[in-house]
Amino acid sequence: TLTPTIGRGVINFNNIFKFYREETYPAKSGKNNLFDTDSISYAYIKLPNFLTNPSICDSLVTKFGNIISHTPHLIVDLRNNSGGSVTAYKSILPFMYTNPVRIESGFYYSSPENIAKIKSSLSQFRDTLSDSCSSAKNFIQVMESHPRKRVLDSGFYQIRDSIYKFPEKISVIVNTKTISAAELFLLNALQSKKVKISGDKTAGAGDQLDAHSFQLRCGNGVITIPISIRAKEFYKRDINGIGIPPYVYVDESKLDVVEFVLKYYK
Repeated sequence: TLTPTIGRGVINFNNIFKFYREETYPAKSGKNNLFDTDSISYAYIKLPNFLTNPSICDSLVTKFGNIISHTPHLIVDLRNNSGGSVTAYKSILPFMYTNPVRIESGFYYSSPENIAKIKSSLSQFRDTLSDSCSSAKNFIQVMESHPRKRVLDSGFYQIRDSIYKFPEKISVIVNTKTISAAELFLLNALQSKKVKISGDKTAGAGDQLDAHSFQLRCGNGVITIPISIRAKEFYKRDINGIGIPPYVYVDESKLDVVEFVLKYYK
């Protein structure tokens, strides 16, 4: 029912969602935009979702990564982040890294439909010889050898070669509309010695993972369901229906949260 309007480098569906050409994504500096900095003490980056093709995070890091890597204080604003894919925020993770990070396991149900969905995802790998692609292929074999069973996809530790000097501290801002993949981003951020989380508790939808859409046989309907559940190895508490609490609660109806973290973590 939405009407697309085609402009220069953008297709706009009634301002509800937009598709941008990657090179024209509006990653502009300045207040009320996705990136801001005082060029001395802090840089601010707003990530409204973790969708891909292109990723907002990738676009901003490509354009402003050099500024971020020379700034003492980075503010990552995840308020109202509607989630998406964990691949959409990989470009910002090196700035947060201080020690090996546990990427948690997931339990998958090895139904024919779920196996087919994971097989179809292999087409997204640009490098078919990569460790990630090989791991996915091996896991498919494990699922096929245990039909209609709950199978564990083993997690791993993410280890990087170096720790960035800057930013020295990172403030992540969240609220009750921070959800899904944004909550999985927080599980990574919580393991960094640089990161402090401020705002309100998150929405609470980070336990069921890898949502896939299936066409209904009865007509044109589509149902989207999770095909795995988090194994709770690092963050052992439930997230669904509860959320992830911040280090410091900030009522954004009464305070400017960005101004608060700039003063609080000065």
